[in-house]
Amino acid sequence: MPASQRPYVGGSTNNTPLELAFGYNGLERIFGGEHGGPGGGAGGVPARIAQEFGQAAGRQGAAAGGFGGGGGSGGGAFGGFGGATGITRLFSDSFGTQVSWLLPAALIGLAAVLWLTWRAPRTDLVRAGLLLWGGWMLVSGVVFSYMQGIIHPYYTIEMAPGIAATAGMTVVYLWRRRAEWIPRIVLAGMSVVTGGWAYVLINRTNWAPALAYIAAVAGILAAMALLLGLAGRRWLVIGAVALAVVTAFTGTAAYAGQTAVTAHTGGSPTAGPGGGGFGGGFPGNGGGPAGGFADRRVQRPRRTARCWRRTWRSRGAPLTVRW
Repeated sequence: MPASQRPYVGGSTNNTPLELAFGYNGLERIFGGEHGGPGGGAGGVPARIAQEFGQAAGRQGAAAGGFGGGGGSGGGAFGGFGGATGITRLFSDSFGTQVSWLLPAALIGLAAVLWLTWRAPRTDLVRAGLLLWGGWMLVSGVVFSYMQGIIHPYYTIEMAPGIAATAGMTVVYLWRRRAEWIPRIVLAGMSVVTGGWAYVLINRTNWAPALAYIAAVAGILAAMALLLGLAGRRWLVIGAVALAVVTAFTGTAAYAGQTAVTAHTGGSPTAGPGGGGFGGGFPGNGGGPAGGFADRRVQRPRRTARCWRRTWRSRGAPLTVRW
């Protein structure tokens, strides 16, 4: 089919799905590449657009208390969305409140339970499950931590199943062995770390600071109840479980509720206060660079339907986005 009559494949530079998968929206997101943004064309995205995205990310960071404003570059034209690459990226201002609430506890639990089940039979289901879900969590985390191309905080939703399953499985396994000292110490450590990290994350946004103290204190009290021993003390068991639930879900539940009542627009939504989304496309007037977009309806050939085209012309380099 002639290029002029092909359906537009969003994000590609030549209207082919393969280019989308292996180019701008595929491997270039991981390894970086020449096409820094949508429809970059052979010459990549003009520097002005990259600058506009960076400025918008900074404005969003100021409003949300830490979205994308990291000083480092994640590589590529839009690396500033995710801050500097490295193993700590998922705990940074850009990603911390989006994915890392239970990540420290999941990592501690994964290491502890794999060690406790190391000599189990080859068919041990607990270890097999942890290798599956823990592997999901670790592989996704490493990819997001070291991505060199465009990365948005909402990408980390990919990690949610792995974190949830790993944390849940390890807590259940350790709880069943709570009569032993090592599982009890690990559970107490997970509780303190989770409460402390929730304290840090909630205080990053200056939103509902009382929740930070609730999570931290509950985590410490839950750890104390676990270390005191639970055998024969029903009230202590109930109290420890209740405090652990408060520790684990104070921040996440509050953010989920705030997200549910917040209107989200644009292409880069984030969870929690100030996470309404990033523009309606490019930043600026009317959803594009200031004064840069003009909406016009064009008549395509008879075999194709009408579409909207937005065209912005930079210094010698046109950028066309169609849908």
